[in-house]
Amino acid sequence: MSPRPSTPTQTIRALTGATALFAAGLFVPALAHAQGDHVMGSVSSVSGNTFEVVRSSGTTTVALADDTRIFESVPAQRGEITAGTCIKAGAGPDSAPADSGAITAKFVAISTTVDGQCPQRPAAAADAPAPPKPHRGVRGVVESVSGDTLTISGPSGPTTVTLNDSTHFRRMVAVSAPSISAGKCVAAGGTKDGDGVLQARRVTVWAGDGNCPEPPA
Repeated sequence: MSPRPSTPTQTIRALTGATALFAAGLFVPALAHAQGDHVMGSVSSVSGNTFEVVRSSGTTTVALADDTRIFESVPAQRGEITAGTCIKAGAGPDSAPADSGAITAKFVAISTTVDGQCPQRPAAAADAPAPPKPHRGVRGVVESVSGDTLTISGPSGPTTVTLNDSTHFRRMVAVSAPSISAGKCVAAGGTKDGDGVLQARRVTVWAGDGNCPEPPA
């Protein structure tokens, strides 16, 4: 039986561990509201330019192309955030964003500029609802750092992100296909072909800590 496609209204399963919670807070909402097909789960095997992703609802084959963008999420330190850094920050379930868009960050993903610009969020489907408030986040370039407060210049204008001792930090690093290996967690987006194979445009992998997030079946 083919895996049941996920929908934007699905909720994520309970997760434990900082890495799993980080992924749930940043990757699941982005994929759920991105245009096209997507899959998230655990890599069970790799063969050539394809790999298998296991979820509770079944297994999905993902194919890589020469232009597939592949990233790995690796641990980072707070001190890596300076003026000019690109970040994506997510608020935890107990920290809903303020009306101004400011958040207290539970998760922060650091990335480098591409052609002088921060990586853009995948295009949203026209009928995709807004993400639920606990998962709304902030993305953009850091204008300034003052103590625990970051001033971010993003698509909707400037806003602030507050850091604390509970904030988890990761860095998004561009990698190649060999970084995808059995046992890692993966989030992939693209278009499924007639055989149900996901032809990936973007893939993000990270070392799991016992749990790979996924929308439940």
